Amino acid sequence: MTIRERLKDCKIKEGIQSDYGLAKRLGINPARICDYMAGRSTPDAYTAVKMAEILKVHPLLLLAEFEAETEKDETKRAFWINFVQRIRTGAVQMWGLIFTASWLIESNASGTLDLIRIMYIM
Repeated sequence: MTIRERLKDCKIKEGIQSDYGLAKRLGINPARICDYMAGRSTPDAYTAVKMAEILKVHPLLLLAEFEAETEKDETKRAFWINFVQRIRTGAVQMWGLIFTASWLIESNASGTLDLIRIMYIM
């Protein structure tokens, strides 16, 4: 996703209508939001982490997305795009493991032992 899309998602998640309100929520100068939206600058690590907290995603995902969007060097851009894909794949695998673990625990009394066996195999 683009920086602009992520900012809009933050506003939606927080129920904020204005860029000023989002800037206040993120603890940054309102002019920074305009710069981010216009593509004149990229959110720093502090802002990316604050956004990640709002969006409930790993901060590294946003940092990598922002790097992929703004990187001029094609080799580095490809690296960041691949990195984003690996993070997303890892997140999907983690959710699968959590779902499986909760299902096993609910389905039988030996669920904990089954979970330990699954984690050992992985």
